Amino acid sequence: MTIRHLTIFVAVADQGSMSAAAASLYLSQPTVSQAIRELEKHYNGLLFERLGKKLYLTERGRLLLPQARSLIQQFRQIEELMLNQGQSQILKLGSTITVGTCLTPFLIPKLQKNLPDPENLQSDVPRSLHMPVSFHIPVNVPVQNSSH
Repeated sequence: MTIRHLTIFVAVADQGSMSAAAASLYLSQPTVSQAIRELEKHYNGLLFERLGKKLYLTERGRLLLPQARSLIQQFRQIEELMLNQGQSQILKLGSTITVGTCLTPFLIPKLQKNLPDPENLQSDVPRSLHMPVSFHIPVNVPVQNSSH
């Protein structure tokens, strides 16, 4: 049993059919059917009753569904945590005095509109004309992993 199996199981339960679940997951219908068969074999019992073209959860399937949802959510949280590990949560912008003076008045308001916490925008104001202007902006940009 894998997260992939559970994800497919939840999709079938939500969609009510193998073909609709397959379409929502961008998988073939036989792939979805095989994953459900593997889960049913692993847990020694049917997870769905097949009545016509519609699938209904069995008692065993109803027991699995909330646990599967929880595990999938925990897996996504772990992925987000681990994939973001070691990445800076601060966007640092720097420029010369001339560029900073000309562009900053236009750039900062746009950044403030798009930041989750615009009040944390910090500016290091140069003490002399030879020091660069820099801004430290805390950001929390979600990382999307295309393999899941």
